[in-house]
Amino acid sequence: MIGQRILRIIYKKRPNPNSILYRETVDHIRDIDSDTLDLGGGPGYLHLFIKEKCYYVVQDIDFKMLSYGDHLIDKVLAPAEEKIFRDNTFNYIIIHDALHHFQDIDQVFKSIYGISKKYILIFEVELGNLIGKFIKYLEILLGFPGNFYSSKELIRMVQDSKLGSISEVIKTGRFRYLIKVDTQPQS
Repeated sequence: MIGQRILRIIYKKRPNPNSILYRETVDHIRDIDSDTLDLGGGPGYLHLFIKEKCYYVVQDIDFKMLSYGDHLIDKVLAPAEEKIFRDNTFNYIIIHDALHHFQDIDQVFKSIYGISKKYILIFEVELGNLIGKFIKYLEILLGFPGNFYSSKELIRMVQDSKLGSISEVIKTGRFRYLIKVDTQPQS
């Protein structure tokens, strides 16, 4: 698939935190200081922007992309739809611009249910503007799965999945939003 080849070229080089791929995200993850799963995270470059002592694992289906990542982080070659980890393994799960690439989002939500002890952070492309629409159609043209949802649709899907309670929905920049799901049991 041509799209995957392009992604491999883009992600072969370590990112600049001010690049369009990361600048809207860094402020929302830099304070993460404990066990983190980066689901669909390719080479796992998000670990560069969170606390050093944080245990960080990246899970992805592309071996080549995982191979670009730092040798000091743990990598798991597996689809997001497959439950790999036991419940309460991580404090955070980050899904950064990856949800729309997954084949079965309902199954992804089932596979991560219970794994996070604190928060799930879902960063996605907002379809309500020209840039978001352009990204959607470009990625579909390049052969990626077309599982794009507006923020309202994805909020409803998260609520229906019972992953936890949505504590925040933030527009993080010109074309991306963050849904922060609190997975801590309510007392």
